[in-house]
Amino acid sequence: PENADSIIIDARSAGRFVGEAPEPRPGLRGGHMPGAKNVPFNLLLEEGNMAKFLSKDEMISIFNDAGVDVNTNQKIICTCGSGVTACTISAALEECGRDPSNTFIYDGAWIEWASDENNPVVT
Repeated sequence: PENADSIIIDARSAGRFVGEAPEPRPGLRGGHMPGAKNVPFNLLLEEGNMAKFLSKDEMISIFNDAGVDVNTNQKIICTCGSGVTACTISAALEECGRDPSNTFIYDGAWIEWASDENNPVVT
């Protein structure tokens, strides 16, 4: 929500985010955390060169399309399946000019969240 003190960005594929593609870990629920925005990490990288980010303007546009203002004063929490590709989101935000002191990695990631039956999941 607009008045939340943080934004969650999920770096997993759109299929996994909406629960239509299977999770690679057997028995793990599909879907996403309530209120999370989806920015698949590979969209921020050059096609054919996964070691290089797109331009700052292209990445800002991708974040904007997902409903994320890189310059928001809200905390941004980056997550993914296991905590690794969330780091790509965090680095991309910094490349876009965001102060990294207000960006965080949820390293427990989807595997931790979805494993706890008490945590809500959106599909």
